[in-house]
Amino acid sequence: MWREIAMKFDSGCTFASPAPRSVLAEARTSLGCALPKELASLWKETNGVMDEYGNEIVSPIEIATAWNVDFRMRRRFRTLYMPFDHLLFFGALGNGSLAAYRILDGKIRDQDIYVWNHENDSRTWVAPDLERYFDVYFMGAS
Repeated sequence: MWREIAMKFDSGCTFASPAPRSVLAEARTSLGCALPKELASLWKETNGVMDEYGNEIVSPIEIATAWNVDFRMRRRFRTLYMPFDHLLFFGALGNGSLAAYRILDGKIRDQDIYVWNHENDSRTWVAPDLERYFDVYFMGAS
């Protein structure tokens, strides 16, 4: 399903093998919250989606988990940015900004997608779900 969704926007997309179930379970523990159903579904189908230029529209789960843990723990970031505890990063836009779900009270309550801008620390809503995010990504509005 997710391969077809990505390919309808960019036939040059490449896909990784599915993420192992053990890695999905480890991510939940490391991140401290359940993964959004649509994102978990994507990772079960392909552990990452890259556009024709090699940008990670959806990063492999291991990379996304490492970002989230690093951004939340990095001491220097506490003086540069708002806290990252309420974001679940999952994709890179190729310009330093990252795509994320919003975490409220330890849970991802909706499927809305936000973009964190690394230059000004803004967090902007861009799509109501992951499928629409692909549309936004390829239209260049992210």
